Amino acid sequence: MECEVQGDNIEIGAFQDDECIGAIGVIDYPVQLLAYTDPNGGEITFEVNTGDRSNLSIDNYQVIDIHTGNMEEGSISPRGLEYAVIKLEKSEETKKSSTSNIIINNYPNPFYPNTTLSFSLPVESDIEISIYNLKGQKVKTLAKGKSIAGTQQVTWDGTDKNNNPVNSGIYLYRLETSNKVVSKKMLLMR
Repeated sequence: MECEVQGDNIEIGAFQDDECIGAIGVIDYPVQLLAYTDPNGGEITFEVNTGDRSNLSIDNYQVIDIHTGNMEEGSISPRGLEYAVIKLEKSEETKKSSTSNIIINNYPNPFYPNTTLSFSLPVESDIEISIYNLKGQKVKTLAKGKSIAGTQQVTWDGTDKNNNPVNSGIYLYRLETSNKVVSKKMLLMR
């Protein structure tokens, strides 16, 4: 795997159906990322953590054609696939907007029983704010849909999607727009 994103502390994660199925810290390219897919699941997508506490969703990648050896635009579907050689690239839209100032923080942290997630968007965007456990499983979606530019807040009360209390521990909160993903950690202490 090669990636045009450069810098210190880069991590690449592979996702299938919104769950992390493999990740690797990058020291130099190319890298080998082992991902364990569900053969009945959806296509594989990638995120690159650039070390500045933000993530880039990669929606434009090339896969090697094993018959010709050429890199071609495509996607990876897990059905019948043992391995793939890919090159990750940011799309033009992502390149233009990846410098946008999208911010999300929570307070208090550590927290109990509630924490407030404040986020700021430079322009109106479709968003999703979700909570994940350390296994990469989605615990709850707090907000989804069109959001105006500016600063807004949502509150998480430490419950899952069925409104059952979750255990104490570290959780990730993730703000996703059409061209950028920002994830951070928080600690729930019951």
